[in-house]
Amino acid sequence: MEFMGTETIDDYFSGQDAALAGGTTMHIDFVIPVNGSLPAGFEAYVEKAKSSCMDYGFHMAITKWDDVVSKDMEIMVKEKGINSFKFFMAYKGSLMINDELLLEGFKKCKSLGALAMVHAENGDAASSGQRVIGEPVVSGLILDDSSLWDPDFISAAKFVMSPPIRESGHVEALQQALSTGVLQLVGTSHCTFNSTQKVLGIDDFRKIPNGINGIEERMHLVWDTMVESGQISMTDYGKIEVTIAGGKIVWGNGFPNVVPGSGKYIEMPPHNYLFTGIDKADEKYISSLKAPVKRSKVAT
Repeated sequence: MEFMGTETIDDYFSGQDAALAGGTTMHIDFVIPVNGSLPAGFEAYVEKAKSSCMDYGFHMAITKWDDVVSKDMEIMVKEKGINSFKFFMAYKGSLMINDELLLEGFKKCKSLGALAMVHAENGDAASSGQRVIGEPVVSGLILDDSSLWDPDFISAAKFVMSPPIRESGHVEALQQALSTGVLQLVGTSHCTFNSTQKVLGIDDFRKIPNGINGIEERMHLVWDTMVESGQISMTDYGKIEVTIAGGKIVWGNGFPNVVPGSGKYIEMPPHNYLFTGIDKADEKYISSLKAPVKRSKVAT
């Protein structure tokens, strides 16, 4: 993805390789229009995805509005298989759209039976009384902002993302919300840049490319943090089953059976590695299958 004068370091192969290593077997990527053009953006991402190594889908950002965009949304839904569109209410001057465009986009999504997805930071446009799904990203669920104050620029810049990692206390609030069902999903907002790219903001922190890793670590971290602590149950976590690839069991009895160097496994150096403590033996996870669930009480 092109963003803030540079491009994310992962391509489809390296990003999906990391996802597969972490237990995620399908992903949906944002298609960013080219100069506002949906078809041009679609073709650009079809080209990017030629190096894909697992199942993927697209959803598409809407960055401007006119009759051409409206008609192109119909083409995307009816001919290209895209059934969700993203509206950014942040990143002014690049991806952000105004309230009028947002409402026009909502109307068009409704007429097409498509799902509208919003990066929502505008309280004036809240969907009162409507069903919504809340999704923290794994960094917000796990990390606090202590590392952002590291005196070493390179170390601190690794943690720069948006929305920013918050101070101590937010982690506990997000975990409680996930435990009680106020929040329902955990995403990653995986958007990786290397230190050479991060250093673009060494004289002005506002120019540090926003983004961190998480696609490989997400499932382990949610299990370690939420299931092992008893804040959610195994069934809350999701479906866990025996996984077979190439005639071999790669996940069974609670642990993975993947040998580095076998099959098409590509060993890659760690990049922007922010999360520690996830290298525990996977066999230990079995003990947490029977962990009692201790949900926080919700004030009424």
